[in-house]
Amino acid sequence: MKIMTDVKEKMMKHQRIACAFLRIPDPSIAEVMAGEGVDLLVIDQEHYVFNEETMLHIIRAAGCYGCPCLIRVSQIDREKIGRLMDGGAGGILLADTVDSSQVRELVKAVKYPPVGERGVSTESRNNHYGLSGTGVSEFPRAQNRSTIIGAIIETATAIADLDEILKIPELDFLSVGTMDLTYACGVPGDIHNIDVQRLKMNIYQKIIGAGKTALDKTFTEEEIERGKENGIGCFYVASDMELIKKGLEQRIKYL
Repeated sequence: MKIMTDVKEKMMKHQRIACAFLRIPDPSIAEVMAGEGVDLLVIDQEHYVFNEETMLHIIRAAGCYGCPCLIRVSQIDREKIGRLMDGGAGGILLADTVDSSQVRELVKAVKYPPVGERGVSTESRNNHYGLSGTGVSEFPRAQNRSTIIGAIIETATAIADLDEILKIPELDFLSVGTMDLTYACGVPGDIHNIDVQRLKMNIYQKIIGAGKTALDKTFTEEEIERGKENGIGCFYVASDMELIKKGLEQRIKYL
């Protein structure tokens, strides 16, 4: 699907991408955020409750504005991933990444043969229910080119295996889970710890040096500018819940 290829092309060309996370299971929120110009939405199913049908409605709503949705997961359930990809998900973001072998398993789940092992259905929504006109042989190749795979580095094992993870060609972007990183470093919750920040920057330098897109949380203008200076390509600018909380805070304080 072209809309997904556009975001992937931005990653390949190292163009800046605005990304937001969805924590509230409502398609209208996704539609509004996509309409405001968010390039990429991530449905956070690691920490929040989304059923599959709701996720498909969210994917469809965001797609009205050409905005693909990734699904954030912490386990590789091939059957579930296959259904969501068939339903039009733009790709998968793997949280709590363990090591390179796990990322390769994710590639197998997301990509069609010969790259992966995902089962092919040419009459699913991601092929416009068989009405796209794409040939049976071309459809899997086109999907393999457009689907997006990301990984969050936040465990000691992933950090130790980072060089091998970065060698996986199908892995498009990576992020650092700062909060979980504090636990891996033995300083739970201390996101400003100098050793945590130093390790985080070292990981991002390796990601960018490997030619991969780096995603970082940038909720303030200062954080966005710092991200630009550091070579961040995908900017996590907000979550739906964060926007509601901040918006109410700004208004209630004037009462």
